[in-house]
Amino acid sequence: MTIYQDPRYGLGNFIMITPAIKRLSEKIGGPVDVFFSIEYVKQCFLDCDFMNIIERSEFMEIVEKKAGPVIGNNIVNREIPDYKYAFEKITGESWSEDYHTYVDSPKEFDFSEEDYMVVLNGLAGSYWKGKKEVDEAHHILISGMSDMPVYFTGSETDVSQNTPWATTVFDKCLIGDIRQSLALIRDAKKVIANDTGLSHAAGSMNKEMLILWKDTPFEKNQNPGVNTRYSRKGRWSNDIRNFIA
Repeated sequence: MTIYQDPRYGLGNFIMITPAIKRLSEKIGGPVDVFFSIEYVKQCFLDCDFMNIIERSEFMEIVEKKAGPVIGNNIVNREIPDYKYAFEKITGESWSEDYHTYVDSPKEFDFSEEDYMVVLNGLAGSYWKGKKEVDEAHHILISGMSDMPVYFTGSETDVSQNTPWATTVFDKCLIGDIRQSLALIRDAKKVIANDTGLSHAAGSMNKEMLILWKDTPFEKNQNPGVNTRYSRKGRWSNDIRNFIA
């Protein structure tokens, strides 16, 4: 069996199928072959011991020879969290709390000597554009209330097309290196995010996190992080205050 990271679905969708990949690796007694079509998604799994990352040429040979089933990360639904849905569809087993989502914990970066909060405001693709992003005023509230420095991380387009005010609202912006972003999230005291791929990364780390939910499907996109809280529209300001206090 080979796992294919579909380019139409980004980091969050792939994180959602990692419990299933973990279970598959147990069943076959070794790592599962995975082809990543997006480089930044691949960079989040370089150290994963239950995945064997293969190159495009290897993947195309598997497809052409029909050498076993190929499963993509486009296994989504509307009724239950996608990590549970994908686990059951891919493994043929009932969801088990023994499994959890996964991303790497990059050892090449270390921010653990600092006390800070991380903010994520990922840019949605064209389909979800305008339905995920959190406005400047609420981020000004976050920055103003926090006793700790507030750092922003994500991609360059998260800033250039979505959060151009990040460099003035937040104490530091560290963008453009996904592994640095993972480490920054891992070592943060708290995380405030929108519904974005890196919030799923934070959930896989069980970070203390508040997700400001806008207009994307709520049930399917929840993560299994034990310290994840959700704030629906209309409650953002109040929930931000309670979370930071």
